[in-house]
Amino acid sequence: RTFFATLYLITCYQSKKKFARRVASFTFKSMFKLTILGLMIIVHASDASLGQVTETWRITGGYHEGIAFDRTNNRLLLSSIVSNSIISLDPDNNFELITTYNPQGSQIIHSLGMKVDEGTGQVHLATSDFATFDKGGYALYDMPPTAEAQAAASVSLSLDMPCTNGESGCGLANDVFATENGVAYVTDSMNGRIFKVENGAMEEVVISDPTLLDWVDSAFPFGINGLVVYEEGKLIASNSGAGTIVHVDLVTGEATNVEIIEGDVGGADGLLFSKGRLYLITGTAIDVLESDNGWKKATVAGSINIDQSASGETATTATWGGTDEEIYVSFVRFGDLFGEVGANADQSLIAKVTLTGEIPSIPTLPTITPDTASLGQLTETYRVPAKYPEGIAYDRANNRLLLGSLTSNSIVSLNPANDFALLNTFTPDTDNPSSLGMKVDESTGSVHVATSTFGTFDDGGYARYDLDGNADTASVSTVLSMTCTNGTSGCGLANGVVIGDDAVAYISDSMNGRIFKVEDGAIEEVTSDPLLSWVDQSFPFGSNGMAYDKSNGLLLIANTGAASLVRLQLSTNEVTSIPIMGDIGNVDDVLLDSNNRLFLISGTTIYVLTDEGNEWRSAVVRGTIDVDRSELGESAASGTFGIDESEIYISYVRFNDLFGAGVNDNFALIGKVEVGKVLCLTADACNERRQEIGLKNFYVSNTYPSKGCFEKNGNAFFGEGGSEEDMSLSPLPGLQKRLWCEVVVPTVPPAQAIAEPTPCLTEEECFSKIQELGFPILNTGVYPSKGCFYKENNAYFSDGTMEEMSKASLPGKQKRIWCDNGPLVTKSNFLEIEIPESISYPNTPSSLVKGVGQEGLQHIANDSFLLGRSTSYKIIISLTVAAFTILVVTI
Repeated sequence: RTFFATLYLITCYQSKKKFARRVASFTFKSMFKLTILGLMIIVHASDASLGQVTETWRITGGYHEGIAFDRTNNRLLLSSIVSNSIISLDPDNNFELITTYNPQGSQIIHSLGMKVDEGTGQVHLATSDFATFDKGGYALYDMPPTAEAQAAASVSLSLDMPCTNGESGCGLANDVFATENGVAYVTDSMNGRIFKVENGAMEEVVISDPTLLDWVDSAFPFGINGLVVYEEGKLIASNSGAGTIVHVDLVTGEATNVEIIEGDVGGADGLLFSKGRLYLITGTAIDVLESDNGWKKATVAGSINIDQSASGETATTATWGGTDEEIYVSFVRFGDLFGEVGANADQSLIAKVTLTGEIPSIPTLPTITPDTASLGQLTETYRVPAKYPEGIAYDRANNRLLLGSLTSNSIVSLNPANDFALLNTFTPDTDNPSSLGMKVDESTGSVHVATSTFGTFDDGGYARYDLDGNADTASVSTVLSMTCTNGTSGCGLANGVVIGDDAVAYISDSMNGRIFKVEDGAIEEVTSDPLLSWVDQSFPFGSNGMAYDKSNGLLLIANTGAASLVRLQLSTNEVTSIPIMGDIGNVDDVLLDSNNRLFLISGTTIYVLTDEGNEWRSAVVRGTIDVDRSELGESAASGTFGIDESEIYISYVRFNDLFGAGVNDNFALIGKVEVGKVLCLTADACNERRQEIGLKNFYVSNTYPSKGCFEKNGNAFFGEGGSEEDMSLSPLPGLQKRLWCEVVVPTVPPAQAIAEPTPCLTEEECFSKIQELGFPILNTGVYPSKGCFYKENNAYFSDGTMEEMSKASLPGKQKRIWCDNGPLVTKSNFLEIEIPESISYPNTPSSLVKGVGQEGLQHIANDSFLLGRSTSYKIIISLTVAAFTILVVTI
């Protein structure tokens, strides 16, 4: 809406030849098209009103844009898009002008967005030449309170936005947000950029991102506008031209559009954020959004009507007032900004919006903080007769461990009951390249393999093997090749594999950032996305190991080169990066257990992650497991759950001598990790563990050859004086067996459940509830809708069955009134109550109003007022303590 009005401004300027160089390419046709688009975005998403305009004021001085409430000094500050001055107003005296501040010693032209630093009292400003949409910059003012009519604003800092060619003073600095630690962020509406101001310097955080840029058809590039930092490293911005809301990760610079999954929003200008909810200033309304998944998606909770367009005013920006229950809105008359002088050219409009009631709560989760605590232990390692294995899979049906190879197409099976001795070496009866990622389909016993020539990083494909435990030949039931970008086959490095529903397999292509699906004997590309590629393309080794999240229909994919985790929604093929709280390394493989915990295998460490109850739209590192064997030249590459999810088997690769002749060239290292087991580092911890498992006696000595906690013949021992490496050695000699202490591996706390709403089942319950909500009367009768409900400003009760009176969805604008745990009930001014047209009333007019009894009458006794008005009726109710009379007057 603001942008549409700005186009009107540009048209006026064009007539005066002042914007000719900016808008020379505008034709009448393009202006008409933009005008239509501007009108199209003036929509309201919800009829739920969450507040109302309670007061408006005309303020001396026209065309104010930025607005900020200084709580420390109890004053309202306004900037202007036609000057560089700031005015302060007295909220306790009808916002009378206190002081006009003029910056000293600065070339600042116009002041737009503005925020007060409550800690220092300083004012952060986005500055520009609004007439030419350039000379963008940032300023920091010191404006101590004074009763003087005119005062100087000391400019502590003034910075120019850099240009793309290295010069300065480019862009339209439009809005600013200041964090609690004094860091400011500034938007550039012309070039889709975000700048950070810290320690006296300006740094570009997001560089011309398309999601922050142009109007939808790029005819006039007015994009990013308002912004809020809602938590450390996370920012939300409005793109006024495109009519979108954008989420920005300030750490990575990634900007993504927020998907509005319920409701519609228009092109927003200013933004506010409080108590987890986003408030959009959209010209004639404040739309309120909420999200339960880190602002990847959002729903519209309701809107607040602030329409002042009848007087030519457009709401642009807003600020919280003395509390977060009141909002002050600044309006601009774009229509006459540079055109004919309007009726209120020397005055600006501001409005006070009072929030009403509570917005219905969304499920919340306890705050989860990242942790590096040990959540498991590498308890055993084995040298096995296999050459440079990569893929590893546990065949539970046949109790065997399977290993592929980077240098051959064979698969070996090992016996876990006999120190992983060799059982079979299976060689496929086809000329397949090397076997990389591998998974066993428990439902069929087949082995799904990602195949490639690892030496040349191509010949990518897929094979499905059937491995008979008594044979040395792998029966190949399916062999497929990845397609190339030019339509031929055999391209890419097939690396990871995972099995979805109905034996559908998914293959990652690490060379080209692609995911393929294998179904019904055919292979097809699912997606190709930059998020699945190496970040700088110097070595395009991207998408690698994968896990299948059955409950949410997702693939969780490791991007090894970018050290990131990616989410692929299989129903839509949408690819998004997963923001992670905590650090991870260059992850190779990914495992997901039945408790929705993700295990990332990364060379020397397994990172244990959970999401935040939001279908993996974000994740938190909850702990780590040390699997470091780098002193042997070994790097943990891939993993598999063992006989159950309490154990993970890891395949190590010696990349340094992969194609040479290493010390252990024909023997690979595998490791067994026990999840939830950790070292017992003290004698007390060892003794406590002994008591938990019921061993008889406990002995401590510094003379035992074995160090740490162990058991033998039903007794527990603790050998003092050893290092952590000594205390983790396993297996131990003879009958000794290592004892491990246990830790709880975190899961995602369940969302706080929202109780089911309770219906009002009697007339008395309904009446009690509407009194609580503030409805003045209760209409009773026989209506199509049953139970307790309201429409606009009228409350009703009609007797019915339990099912009828509990029905949540009602026709038209009718809304259910719940006696407990229900959503917000919203209503307008009770002095104007429309008689609903869709409700069939009984014939007697007196039945329109429920007699409320003596107690209810006292609330409105001795008062006469207009209750309702429609095209057919005007109801005038005169009330006294003793009785009341209803007069129905036909107009």
